[in-house]
Amino acid sequence: MSFAGSGLNEAFLTILDLSVILSLFQYLYMYASLLALVFRRRDLDLFFSRTTLAVSGISGLCVTLVATASALVPTRQVTHLALFELKLLGFCGFVLGAGVICFRLNSRSRS
Repeated sequence: MSFAGSGLNEAFLTILDLSVILSLFQYLYMYASLLALVFRRRDLDLFFSRTTLAVSGISGLCVTLVATASALVPTRQVTHLALFELKLLGFCGFVLGAGVICFRLNSRSRS
């Protein structure tokens, strides 16, 4: 899919940016989980204060979002900007959709 309408250099950049974006998704999930733990679970006794954890979660989430957005910015070697962005967003949507489907199927089989 990365070779559609592009040369070897552009296909490599597409694969590289996709790997960066998809590897950063796990950090988005981790920081969002930290924030959910801080704000939803008041009964837990935590090592750090809730304020420290909330600031860490929010700052980590913001930095990861900025890094993900910067991976979506094409370099000068990309000739077809719209196709490059379409491939990145389409494949990220495909991977996230596949993850949601697997999660839903697994949660239904447990109940």
